[in-house]
Amino acid sequence: MRGKIVLCIALVCILVYAAAVGFGAFRIYKNIQEQNVLAKTEYAYLKNLSVFAAQSLGFMTDAYKEEMSNALFAGKTVQALLISGSNSYFAEERRDGIITMVNGAPRLRENPLSIQYEEALQIEGVRNPYINMSADLFDHTFFIITLKNTLLIVLGALAVVFLTLIAEMLLVKQPHISEAVRKAPDDFDNNNKDAGIIDDEPIDFEIPSMDLTDPIDTIDTIDTNTDAAAEDIEDDVIDVDDVFSTQNEAADPDSSENISHNNDAICDGPQGLYSPHGNISWEAYTKDRLASELHRCASFEQDMVFIIMEFRGDKHNDDAFFNAFADMAVNFFGHRDLIFEWKENGISIIVPNIDLDQGLVKCEDFHNRVKTKLLSSSSLEWELCIGLSSRAGRLIDPDRIIFETAQALKRAFVDAESPIIAFKSDPEKYRAFIAAQHPEEPKA
Repeated sequence: MRGKIVLCIALVCILVYAAAVGFGAFRIYKNIQEQNVLAKTEYAYLKNLSVFAAQSLGFMTDAYKEEMSNALFAGKTVQALLISGSNSYFAEERRDGIITMVNGAPRLRENPLSIQYEEALQIEGVRNPYINMSADLFDHTFFIITLKNTLLIVLGALAVVFLTLIAEMLLVKQPHISEAVRKAPDDFDNNNKDAGIIDDEPIDFEIPSMDLTDPIDTIDTIDTNTDAAAEDIEDDVIDVDDVFSTQNEAADPDSSENISHNNDAICDGPQGLYSPHGNISWEAYTKDRLASELHRCASFEQDMVFIIMEFRGDKHNDDAFFNAFADMAVNFFGHRDLIFEWKENGISIIVPNIDLDQGLVKCEDFHNRVKTKLLSSSSLEWELCIGLSSRAGRLIDPDRIIFETAQALKRAFVDAESPIIAFKSDPEKYRAFIAAQHPEEPKA
């Protein structure tokens, strides 16, 4: 959307440039035509005046020369006047360099921006009298004013383009961070793997590009310690059985952890919109609200990011610390009703209408704020870990995106160098997986 706005502004500015230059050129051309008409009028006047003054004052007398000089300087376009006859001449110029001497006789210089007139005079008693005149077709004062006005319009349009580009750069600015990109295998077993999200090959380490040659689903890592060198991570492989046992345990309603959690929910069910623990939405509301937002984003073809944040460190309750952490999240992300409790000391966040890359940037900014403003003033030896995933053009259910985000958070917990990890999926292969899971029934 921002790209279209920038393109429209650029097109409008180009039209403004063309209109300003075209209008300025038209005004200069029209002024030249007006100067030409005025020069012809002044020439006719000086020619008639020279004949009349010669008859009344005498040809080439001092009074005659003074009369012709006054008439020359009273005009607007005529810049030089040359009258010759009977071995005498009168030469006058308004600025130096128009009249030159050739073999002892005055001559008018050639100038492409001026027009010259020459004609014989009818003066009695004078042999071969001639009048020569040089008139400017180019009004320098008018040209300077027109050029200034045109340049002001062009500079105004350039300023609009410049400010627009600066705003665009600030909105999409990516931080200089290192990223470890984990690639998943190309072929997978649909009966055992959930859309190919598990890495069972060594990590392919790339800095800083996120371009994958043939990804099925990848996990992107943001290394917030940009000064540390990348260490050897060839043995960093996620166990396939571990991940799917985690997913199966989460889906098993009979597991001891879920039974305990369900019993707590029955005894202390949500009351009201916000929980007293952090004054954010209850964890029980997460799935329903997530389903609603996924449906809305799919209807409007928008992306959406789901984030889970949890602290890595000693497990103990600190209500004051968690309340400050929750307030900081509300102030940073906004929309208190889209921020939920997550387990004991974590939160989950729904951020609509942004993609995964923008979500990574927001998470890193928030992580830096927590680290500098909250953890630095606390005695707790904690590190904020963040996992996130996005809709990425998929028709995805809330259980799936919660699972993806939880797996990214799990990776962040075990990676000491990269506390922010994003789950990046391939929409095309995800659709192929969904199609394979739900084959069309043969037509009767």
